[in-house]
Formats: sequence, C-alpha cells, structure tokens
Amino acid sequence: MNLNESSASQADRIQQQVGIPVVVVNCELTEMDQTYTFMGDLVGAKDRAKELAAYCRKTVDDVAEKAKQIPENKRVRVYYAEGAQGLDTDPKGSQHTQVLDLVGGFNIADVPMKGGMGMTAVSLEQVLSWDPDVIITATMGPMGGQEGMIYQNVTTDPKWSNLQAVKNNRVYDIPDKPFNWFDRPPSVNRIIGVKWLANVLYPDIFPYDIKAEIKDYFAKFYHYNLSDQEIDELLVRSKVKSN
Repeated sequence: MNLNESSASQADRIQQQVGIPVVVVNCELTEMDQTYTFMGDLVGAKDRAKELAAYCRKTVDDVAEKAKQIPENKRVRVYYAEGAQGLDTDPKGSQHTQVLDLVGGFNIADVPMKGGMGMTAVSLEQVLSWDPDVIITATMGPMGGQEGMIYQNVTTDPKWSNLQAVKNNRVYDIPDKPFNWFDRPPSVNRIIGVKWLANVLYPDIFPYDIKAEIKDYFAKFYHYNLSDQEIDELLVRSKVKSN
C-alpha cells in the first residue's frame, strides 16, 4: 500500500506512545525491492537487503513480462472468495488483488472498490452469473478451527456445485503460513504467492517446480528449511501442479 498522511499520523502516534522511533515503509507489491533496499540502509544490513531485494525484483519482473504474453481471450476468469461464507470479494485494481492482477488473471468481480480491509459483499446469484473458471479462497486461519472453512463451503455446499470452477475441481485455498500469500498482510508474503498463483492459473507459462520454489523462499526470507511433509501440508487444499 502506498504511504499517505494517515499512515504517517499513525506512526507519529505510536512513536509518542512507545517512546522509540517508528518507521513506516511502502509495501506496494511491485516495489518491495525498494522497501528492502531502504530497510537495509536503515538498519545497516545492506548485503542481506540486496539479496532479498533482488529476489523480489526478479520475481515481479519475470511474472509481469510473461503475463503480458497471455492473450485477453485466454486469461483465466477468477473469483476471489472471502468472508465467512465466501460471499465477499475485491475488484481488479484493489490492493487486495494485486497478486491476481500481476499474474494475468481476469478478476470477474464487478463490484465497488473499498478501502481499508476491502471485502465487498456479493450474492451467490452474482457469483453464479459470473461463473468463474477458478475460485481462490481465503483461509480463515487456525483460530477457532476455521482454517479452510471457505474452501470447504465452496467445494461441498450444493448451492455452489453448478459453477464451472467447482465442477472442474479448480477451487484453490490460498496457503497462509506463516501469513496469507495473497493479500493479508500486504507484505513480502505475497512474493511467494505470486509464483504460487501464476503456476496454479498458467502452469504452461509458469512451469515452476513450486515445491522447490517454496523451499528456497522460506530458507531465504524466513531462515527456515521446510520438510517435504510441511510443504504438502501448506499445499493441501491448493492442488498446485508440481514438475
């Protein structure tokens, strides 16, 4: 998200409350490399920041360039299902759908743009009329046992069963460890989400070995070496094509 006066004012208030300097950084998806460069200068970790910035820049540029090659009539029509029942969503151009926009998916949600947390309510009738090729669902997280709840609702409730995405088993739950890979929070967690979603929508154009990509990303950004079992658990409801 772009920085604004509201963000600056909030940082000032927090700084006054805690008595230590507070810095707000830009987390725009296509500018994460600049954010890392800035943070590297700020905390004196330029070499480490350079490595992470380069990864972000290469990922965004590679995906954006390949996405340009996808003809308009070949773009996969996608519905982003949010909210308790999957009947909230965000339109093209929203800060919550930047990953989808970047990878060349066609966001079928013709809804008003909302600021903040987004999520415009829609009816099931609207979704049925849009009849998306693919549905991606936002996990509700582990609290209260709701992880995968929207995915389960979309894939098992008979009311959703006539949708092409459901009939063709093209419903994918967005991985969310350690954070949601699509939009919340709008930070570097979306960089691996870009590769994941690009591979899901266009495996021939983005033939990533996605398990290897995830291992590399987690080691690089989180200093954590994922096991094969942990990767399978991450992708349990996302049916990612793996080479």
